[in-house]
Amino acid sequence: MSQKKGAQLYQRLTKPEAAILIQVTSRKINQGYLKRIKVADTAVCQCQRSNETVSHILDDCFQFGAQRRTYLGQLTV
Repeated sequence: MSQKKGAQLYQRLTKPEAAILIQVTSRKINQGYLKRIKVADTAVCQCQRSNETVSHILDDCFQFGAQRRTYLGQLTV
């Protein structure tokens, strides 16, 4: 992605949305990362079904289903 396209993407987002996008793409948004830097005691997601990773949040966690549909739409495989 060109620098110009990246800047255009962030301009369309609110500040909190842009912050989340940066955290997700840098993989520094989850419990696993917080545990690694010794800020959290566990890497387990609040859903208690898996470690909280970017892929778990984006693909599996039922707690984020509504946000996935809002931001990613209905994905078909």
